[in-house]
Amino acid sequence: MRLFPSSMLNFEKHHAGLKVLSSRLKKLENLDLSWNQCNDSIFSSITGFSSLKSLDLSANQLTGSSTGINSFQVLASGLRNLEELYLSSNKLNDSVLSSLGGFSTLKSLYLSNNSFTGSTGLNGLRKLEILYLESSDFKESILIESLGALPSLKTLDASYSTFKHFGKGQ
Repeated sequence: MRLFPSSMLNFEKHHAGLKVLSSRLKKLENLDLSWNQCNDSIFSSITGFSSLKSLDLSANQLTGSSTGINSFQVLASGLRNLEELYLSSNKLNDSVLSSLGGFSTLKSLYLSNNSFTGSTGLNGLRKLEILYLESSDFKESILIESLGALPSLKTLDASYSTFKHFGKGQ
């Protein structure tokens, strides 16, 4: 079963409804909540969709703030079957990258158009095959180290990104 709500429904006001849906839609595999002005508090409402394989939270108001980090960890613990995660076009920062390692079943991750500066990398995503980082800024040494920890990676799109080279000791 797929659930694709219409754009701009503003699910931020309907967290309780999502919790009810998660208790009733036990076989839901694909959930698209893109373009709904959701912020980090949406995570607690969708952890009950335990059979999800694909979650699209693109083009929302996610920030990766300190509460957002905890929320990503809670989300990862509730969505143990998740294979695709779309987080493009939000306001995520570097602090969220390390918390994504909790999604150990991820095969595809879309992080384009966020607020990364490249001070940290991705770790723990051993099954990740597809990674989109378009329009991101990264420190070259951290990106290379991070990519080296992704043994299953087959596709990397870093178009329109900026890579800063730092010499030894920097």
